[in-house]
Amino acid sequence: MLLDRHGYAPTPHTDTPGAPTTLPALGVDSVRSVIARHLSGQPMRYQTRTRTTTSDDPAPTPEPEPIVEIELSNDYYERGAAARRRDAELLADFNDRLDAVLAQMDDWLTRTDALIYDTLGGGAP
Repeated sequence: MLLDRHGYAPTPHTDTPGAPTTLPALGVDSVRSVIARHLSGQPMRYQTRTRTTTSDDPAPTPEPEPIVEIELSNDYYERGAAARRRDAELLADFNDRLDAVLAQMDDWLTRTDALIYDTLGGGAP
């Protein structure tokens, strides 16, 4: 594992989503400093951190959240089915409306192309 001149391990990262993570390269100054210290016989001394606690008491365990019972009304499922039935009726002709909009857009595009060609003196495409 490579460490920088301050004793930190670089964090793996990726520049492109989905690409494998890589470790960032050390800078030239960092490499030079580490090598110089080793060649001089005085390699970096890394301090081991000790975990300190503020008290001898263990941290309190959180209370579990109470389970709330939900009481559904008697017509809950009937209202849901009615809403889905109503939505299905409203969307029944959606494909026909979408086809009409697309046909109108094609017509506008054809007319716009004809106007452009007529304006430029090229005739119909």
